[in-house]
Amino acid sequence: MTVSRGIRMSEQQFARAWDIFLEATKRKSSDDVVKVSKRRKRPLKSSVQLNEVFTVLIELGISTWTKLPSEMRRGLFKKRKFESQEKFRGQLEERVSRLAERFKLDDRLALAVPSTIKTELRMQKQKTGVSMSAQVRQRLTERTEAAA
Repeated sequence: MTVSRGIRMSEQQFARAWDIFLEATKRKSSDDVVKVSKRRKRPLKSSVQLNEVFTVLIELGISTWTKLPSEMRRGLFKKRKFESQEKFRGQLEERVSRLAERFKLDDRLALAVPSTIKTELRMQKQKTGVSMSAQVRQRLTERTEAAA
């Protein structure tokens, strides 16, 4: 479903989203976004669209939101004085950084794998250059997504 509605945000918030967009598209500046193809006389297409950046930011925000305690969620909408707001922001950043630590992909998991599968993974590694761990992660991710 496509919903086309305006989103109100400060210029600073939009600038942060725009910087993320530039990073995702591997562009260095806004000028690179509007460069025109010499053959087609129209702007070059990006592999990542700005709407996709907003979608990812919203999804990350929702997953973080659901992991916050209810009193902290309610506290996000309370009007506060500057000092109180800064204190709350510090507590929120601390909580979110702890949540982010849990999302790291470099956590170790030991698996006992039959030798036939190990041999297959080694052959794949030689063919593709992708590590055995990355292959297993990819397969587990695919199966998890297919089950969902």
